[in-house]
Amino acid sequence: MNNFHPDKTATTPEKIRHIQYRGILDSCNYSCSYCPFSKRPHSPKKEAKDRLCLSRLLEQLKKETERFTFQIVPYGEALIHTYYWEFLAELSRLETVKAVGCQTNASFPAKKMIALFLKTGDISKLRLWCTFHPSMTSVESFCRQISLLKNYGISLCAGAVADPSRKDALSRFKASLPKDIYFWLNQMDGKRQPYSPEDRAFFESIDPFFLLEETPFPSDPSRCQAEFSPDGTLNHIFIKANGDIYACILSKTCLGNLYGQEHISDLLPPGNQKTENLPEKPSKKAFQCPRFCHCFLAYQNLSAAIPELAFFAPYPSFRILNRNLR
Repeated sequence: MNNFHPDKTATTPEKIRHIQYRGILDSCNYSCSYCPFSKRPHSPKKEAKDRLCLSRLLEQLKKETERFTFQIVPYGEALIHTYYWEFLAELSRLETVKAVGCQTNASFPAKKMIALFLKTGDISKLRLWCTFHPSMTSVESFCRQISLLKNYGISLCAGAVADPSRKDALSRFKASLPKDIYFWLNQMDGKRQPYSPEDRAFFESIDPFFLLEETPFPSDPSRCQAEFSPDGTLNHIFIKANGDIYACILSKTCLGNLYGQEHISDLLPPGNQKTENLPEKPSKKAFQCPRFCHCFLAYQNLSAAIPELAFFAPYPSFRILNRNLR
């Protein structure tokens, strides 16, 4: 990570709330062998319900008076569905919204979907987290799609799973990707043996931040961005389709329901009433956190413990670098 240097012109980011959302959708147009969502057939009934949940969510978010970012973290592939683009476009027009985005395999018809977004949205706010699946698409096809998105002015990152059996494809992907797009690697889930020194060196040569993927960060709500602000509200939340709110995607404690109050800022720390003093530090027990924050969407909250996350500020959940690579 020594090749990265902060942009000295960068200013301290303003304090805003980061919202992540996962709907009912749990199917994908890819059939990767390791992924459970590739084995679930598309359900028109689920899609209709998912669409209604998004519509209800949009109307609720329009009521928010504080600034926020919004990221869809789906089980499956969301952006092949037009209604997700319509939702993000309309959301991006709100003055309270600083950025909107989604995790995607980037297999959607880009020109069609971007034209739709441009009609009703602010594309300068769009952030995409694009994942390359070498068993489902070629390096050339994926990189053409990434270049097309970039040419429309869309901010994005691109990456893949750090699979030792795919090193050749990952090398070609890295060489073909525009130089100003960050190429991340995720540690391979279910790997029973540690990476060999050779594999680790290879992956770190592609992604200077790969070491973070191999570091077991102990969960600590008192040091993460999901901590409470002085007014008692959460800086980062994860919302499920039914409106239930959690501190992050790994937390098991429901803090309330989005549709149970007028604004998100009405949420209180677990076990507290409006008349009681707020805790100085939220506890791991209160949030039912796992032992470790084992994926980027979780450990990106640990800015106090991971200085490298400053390179992804002000919106680290999108995994887009805002600093110069020299």
